[in-house]
Amino acid sequence: MNNTELKPCPFCGGEARFVKYYETTDGKYDRSAMVLCKCSIVMELTYEELMQAQKDFDYEGGYYSSNKRFWEGMHQRLIDKWNRRV
Repeated sequence: MNNTELKPCPFCGGEARFVKYYETTDGKYDRSAMVLCKCSIVMELTYEELMQAQKDFDYEGGYYSSNKRFWEGMHQRLIDKWNRRV
């Protein structure tokens, strides 16, 4: 990823934490990528933003090893979204 540094939370000024997308083999316990703050603020990509990232980064399905460009691009979009305060 190009820039993993997160700006402080716009609500409490606290330090935000980035959680990467996590994919399980059966899909039952997948976890979305998100930015979390101790004040309970959570930011994720919307479904539309995720679908656009899949299109932009040529997602073909499968795991990280076969789609590294997508995973890194999708994570960076979430970081950029948090830092823009959209």
